[in-house]
Amino acid sequence: MLLLTGCGSSKVVPDKKMILNQESTVDDQIFKSEVIIEYDSDSKKVAKGKFSVKYENIAKTETNGNILTELNNRYTIIEQLEGVKASGDATETSFGFEEEWDYNIVNIQEALRADEQQKNFVENGEYSLDKIKEYYEKQGYTCKEKDLK
Repeated sequence: MLLLTGCGSSKVVPDKKMILNQESTVDDQIFKSEVIIEYDSDSKKVAKGKFSVKYENIAKTETNGNILTELNNRYTIIEQLEGVKASGDATETSFGFEEEWDYNIVNIQEALRADEQQKNFVENGEYSLDKIKEYYEKQGYTCKEKDLK
């Protein structure tokens, strides 16, 4: 007789989300950013991340042009990673970007090579909810947590 046992899926199934926000206005230029991390509350393992950035009423300056170029370059690179979707739009006076990370699929080592920002989120070889929260709170983001519905 053969007994088959299963260990179940190693996929993280989220039941909570952490929402981090930042908004600022300087000389009528508006910056808005929101980060939503879905995670399992028992293990604190992250499952998904959604990152949105929006700049509005921006002046045509070299600095703003450099920010747009840097963001475009980053998104071109990270959208090549399996488990990452990136999109963006720009007008004469605004630009915005959005990225979605499925941490059940993303290869952490490839992500670290492709995007140096990822080092702020990884601890002991895996994505860390606490490190993500710490990083964004140091950047001035507010944080709240909610149940997924």
